[in-house]
Amino acid sequence: MQEAEFFTHIDRDELGAIARRIRRPTYVYFRRLISHQYRRVLETLPRGVTINYAIKANPYTPLLGELRKLGAGADVASAGEMRGALAAGFSPQDIEFSG
Repeated sequence: MQEAEFFTHIDRDELGAIARRIRRPTYVYFRRLISHQYRRVLETLPRGVTINYAIKANPYTPLLGELRKLGAGADVASAGEMRGALAAGFSPQDIEFSG
């Protein structure tokens, strides 16, 4: 995603306010942007295909929960990742173990 497109989803003032409030390096997740990008990818896939998110990429529980709500499955490669997926609310049938 190019900067210009990013700012069609996220208001510059909103991002600036977050930066002024936190005042240190941090990650900021925007649900609406995650949802947009998820749907964008899903639209390119054949009907009925499920996206399984690799927990290893980012095991942040609230992020995993958002992806689960969007319909994603979970791809795990360890017992710790499995615990993370379950803690985020993924049902066992929506978890793929590839370890």
